Amino acid sequence: AYTGRMDVIPDGALFAEPPSVDGPPGWGDAPYVVIQLAGDMPDVRYGKRPDVFAAAVAKEIERLMADHPDFRCLLLPNVHSDVKLAAQCVEALDDRLRRTRVAVGSCDTGPEGWKSAYGLHRNAQAVFAMRFHANVVSVGLGVPVTGLSSHHKVAGFYREMGLEDRCTVLDPGNLEAAVEAAFRQLNSDLEPAAAARVRERQRQARNAERQKLKVFHSGLCEWLSARL
Repeated sequence: AYTGRMDVIPDGALFAEPPSVDGPPGWGDAPYVVIQLAGDMPDVRYGKRPDVFAAAVAKEIERLMADHPDFRCLLLPNVHSDVKLAAQCVEALDDRLRRTRVAVGSCDTGPEGWKSAYGLHRNAQAVFAMRFHANVVSVGLGVPVTGLSSHHKVAGFYREMGLEDRCTVLDPGNLEAAVEAAFRQLNSDLEPAAAARVRERQRQARNAERQKLKVFHSGLCEWLSARL
């Protein structure tokens, strides 16, 4: 009964505007993808097999980089537990690749840290993301993003946005298949025409949510005005 009377409004991160941030030193203008992995709750996310998951991601990064030899790959932790999983992934990579075309971003959890992290999302050609706000911000910025959901709120976000096909649900019993499916979409997003279609879909979804927020604010103002 209560849920039917509650207004559902979008997360403010959908409208975040972080400043543009350059990629790692030495990359120059090289195009790159962001890979954002979630390292906490490994028993729930990965069936206590984070090493298997990291190896599967590393295999797909190698394949992606082989298909796009001019690209770079930036693993971008959001919180401290993500750093360990990123390191496991890098450890599983081909040595030459990790020395020349793969980097791990800093983990700044201070009040201004989101600006540098998501500023890197802004300049990426595409994003692969697990954490909720990494997905929300990327959709809002219009950067083609592939969600990998190991928590119901990530899949729920894509469903609410009408972008359900942009999210793969991670099955701890078959980690490799889910990672492969998600990277297949990420790879397709690097084709310019496909990327343009995704950007437009995300733009329309964001605008629809902004309109929903405006209607809510208008109704709230009317309610308050009648009582103050």
